[in-house]
Amino acid sequence: MRFVNCVVLFAVLMLACLVSASAQAAAECPSGMVCISQAAANKAAENARELEATKAKVAVLEQALADKDKNAEELRSAAARNEADLKDALRRTEVQLAEKTGQLIKAESQIVQQSAIIQFMLQHGRKKCGVLSICIQ
Repeated sequence: MRFVNCVVLFAVLMLACLVSASAQAAAECPSGMVCISQAAANKAAENARELEATKAKVAVLEQALADKDKNAEELRSAAARNEADLKDALRRTEVQLAEKTGQLIKAESQIVQQSAIIQFMLQHGRKKCGVLSICIQ
């Protein structure tokens, strides 16, 4: 019986301690607020610092992306201008080539024509007669 009394006494004391501990824990946290552990508070503070750093990093990356897009657009417009300039230069070169080719063909035809005239004149030229009626062919 003594043993049962000791167990009952021990159970009552444990129950009293638990009620006392839960009452103290409830008394520390004001109403309308949530109480968290120190580890959870440290993790929340670390997350807040990381969030600020991440926001700053995102802002820098977004600015870099905007600068890259702007630079890419400038490069595209410069490439379009260069392409137009090159096409214009190619067209002018083609025109100059056509002119020079035409001039070459004209010069060659004049050479052929003059060679034919010379050849004809040599073969069918007039006889030159001198004062004494001596004719040379």
